[in-house]
Amino acid sequence: KGIAELLGEIDQLKEQFRRLEGRIEEEGRKTSEAVRATDDQTHNLEQLSNKISSIEKRLSTEKKTSDETGPILSPSEAYTLAYNDYLRGNYDLSILGFQNYLSLYPHSTNVPQALYWIGQAYYNKAAYTEAISFFEQIETRFPQHDTAPNAMLKTGLSLFELGKMDLAKAALGKVTDKFPQSNEAQLAKGKLATMP
Repeated sequence: KGIAELLGEIDQLKEQFRRLEGRIEEEGRKTSEAVRATDDQTHNLEQLSNKISSIEKRLSTEKKTSDETGPILSPSEAYTLAYNDYLRGNYDLSILGFQNYLSLYPHSTNVPQALYWIGQAYYNKAAYTEAISFFEQIETRFPQHDTAPNAMLKTGLSLFELGKMDLAKAALGKVTDKFPQSNEAQLAKGKLATMP
């Protein structure tokens, strides 16, 4: 009977984990949409003509083209294109798009979100080492940003997937220490409770 109850509790924790993770991604999407409008105001709108038919090809062009002629896409367009690729599950194209965005607009207000979605795309591809490198950039460069708790959680989960249990426990513990009231802290506690 005790084992059955424990298995039931684990299943409940897993379901709660999935629901909270979905809510966190939705919150990140809403935040990203709200911030994009700010970036548009700083870009020269004259460069927007004749772009629709070749938007995806232009994302993969060399940076030298943009150095010579100026950016082809506005910050919002570049971000949206990469994010839409992420939503469609085109993770490689999304990573390329967000990296292009970061190189063209390194001071944009959406830099933390772009780093997060690159990390998340790598996480979804089970490329956990690469994912960690982007999640850790958020923790280092933007420790108070809205994406920081989730990036820290995903760092811990990535370390867990890599079998680095001590590091995973430490990373998950940091989430509960730094953001004790967050949904991510609850997810971290749930994961810690199931770890050996």
